[in-house]
Amino acid sequence: MKIMVLANKYFPVKNANDLCIHNIICCFSKVNFHIISLGDKDDIVNIGNFNIGIIGDKFLKRKISNLGLKFLVDLPFRILSLFYRPIINSKIVNKYLEKSNEVILTEKPDIIISMLNPIESVEAGYLIKKRYPDIKYIIY
Repeated sequence: MKIMVLANKYFPVKNANDLCIHNIICCFSKVNFHIISLGDKDDIVNIGNFNIGIIGDKFLKRKISNLGLKFLVDLPFRILSLFYRPIINSKIVNKYLEKSNEVILTEKPDIIISMLNPIESVEAGYLIKKRYPDIKYIIY
């Protein structure tokens, strides 16, 4: 069985959600995991029997130093997200989709697990499930 996990910042920093995923990985040591997470640079890390595909998120953030100006720039997107979907940054969703498509074409995972934090991974998992209906999808 092959499992793909859409996580937050699994490597090198593990937060609370990712520690739970790490414990699941340790319990199912014979299962092949592929983890897609956010990080500082685009990279692929191999640890044991699972791979971590890192999405560089420093290029995805808006670089505005003035807090008032940043609030004014983000305000329309936040208001629109209330009516459309709770996504703050659609670039992250697109990056998750790009990396996930690469993994699906090469590894053909059976299950996709999306972490609820960040919410962008849930949106990406939902779009992947719509594109590949035979893959099981779990929100964690």
